[in-house]
Amino acid sequence: MTNSNQIFSAFLGSEPTKKAAIELLSALHEIEAEQDGPHVQRIPYFRWEHSIEPKVKASTIELLNKINAAHPEDLATQTTYAGVAMRLSGGKAVDIEPLAETAKKKVAACTEPTVLFELGNIFRALPRWAALKSAAEAAIVCFSKGTWQSHIACDWLILANYRLLLKKFDRNKIDPDDIQAFDSIVQSCADCLGEDTKNIAFYRSLIASLRGDIDGAVDLIAQAQRLPGKLIVLFERLELFADTSTPLDRPGKAAAVFAERLTDQINHPTDGRGTLLISLDEVYFEQYAEIFLKSFGHWNPGGLVHLHCVDFHIHDKKREALEVAANVKINSTEDRCAEFLKENNLFHGYCAAARYLFMPRYLKRYGKLVISDVDGVIQRSIADIWQDGDTAIGLASRLVSNKWTSARLLWEAIAAGSLAISNTPSNLRFAWRTANTLADQIDYCRNRKMKLFYADQVALLTAYMASRENCEFKPFSGLFSQKTGWQLATGSDAKVNFQRSNKLVQNLGN
Repeated sequence: MTNSNQIFSAFLGSEPTKKAAIELLSALHEIEAEQDGPHVQRIPYFRWEHSIEPKVKASTIELLNKINAAHPEDLATQTTYAGVAMRLSGGKAVDIEPLAETAKKKVAACTEPTVLFELGNIFRALPRWAALKSAAEAAIVCFSKGTWQSHIACDWLILANYRLLLKKFDRNKIDPDDIQAFDSIVQSCADCLGEDTKNIAFYRSLIASLRGDIDGAVDLIAQAQRLPGKLIVLFERLELFADTSTPLDRPGKAAAVFAERLTDQINHPTDGRGTLLISLDEVYFEQYAEIFLKSFGHWNPGGLVHLHCVDFHIHDKKREALEVAANVKINSTEDRCAEFLKENNLFHGYCAAARYLFMPRYLKRYGKLVISDVDGVIQRSIADIWQDGDTAIGLASRLVSNKWTSARLLWEAIAAGSLAISNTPSNLRFAWRTANTLADQIDYCRNRKMKLFYADQVALLTAYMASRENCEFKPFSGLFSQKTGWQLATGSDAKVNFQRSNKLVQNLGN
């Protein structure tokens, strides 16, 4: 990382003052902003851990501790300590409770831009939505109007208020006054940034979503593509809706681009009950597959699973042992993906997207598909999904039960963790629309150097909107469960612990 060790060395060679600590933090902000570029601001806590020598890390934390101790309950020194420590540890093992308590009392009066910017980063990353709201409100007052920092502060404010509002939404207690209050917050951001910015167009699309107007929300996002603005990385997802107006019915495109690297290992024929399809890389296979498959086999004895294996191969002995242990049958496909898909910003998104990218291929092979995440457990049988000739596509979304309305961020409107589909002409068309949208998104993210994130959920919503008039949809829930959350650098541990602590898993002897 350019000049990183020099920056820390300069700090260690300076007088141990509060001013020196803030200057260190400010220098880190400058480097991070340069790395991010003009369009997006990323959470900074995963960049520095491996670029700084261990001795420099230890000495930096020790000196910051001394400065912090010399200024008890000082917001600036506590913020600097927490922010730098989180960078040097990848966000792990940093106690921010003293900072959170100090911020409650002092953030509204803070006028130091570097401190407020770091507080926003910290409370967004952890996350602490109420604390983020307070930090964002102070930052908007402090930052100059129209600067990129003010754009980020407004994004924080909108995200914090939205997440706090969702608590009421999930309890079915959201009402028109709540949406009107949110609209007023959006207007205050427009007063700060100006109406003709990408940020404001996105916030207006979120208001449309809260009111259940999905079509209006997508139209506003399309308008946003033509406007300037800098976004937090989460809101960068709106860029994936940029090309939704293009024709989606192009059977063969996704397969032609990606399927040439697939090798099938078909060990079992379909039994008519439906095949469970998952996609995963070798890391996820080792972490989650055994417990996941055992949970599926418990509810679906002898059931058929197809594993789409991204960049790895399952050897026969391993497959056979899993089949016996989990009481399932396993077919697999080895996906030796193109080199460009192995880039950090694309690979994990591709692993999740592959099950939907190749949904038409597997739908034609098996006739009935249940698609699931793997980092959790199956909670019921798939035997009752299709009854009496039912061909409706099962979606985990309130869009279906609420008649095309949902008060969620657009990429949250349809959960990609579970879907059920049978092979009919209209359903196959939906599958191709999903696959082709994903193929477009992969190209878009590759060209823009964007992270392929939430792509499967965006593709499902895009295909759903294009298919509402010629496909039947039904609510689909209760199949899959996992531990979810926003906690920084803890997602994988939480999912593994959830799997292992699940009562069903314990009863199976794990």
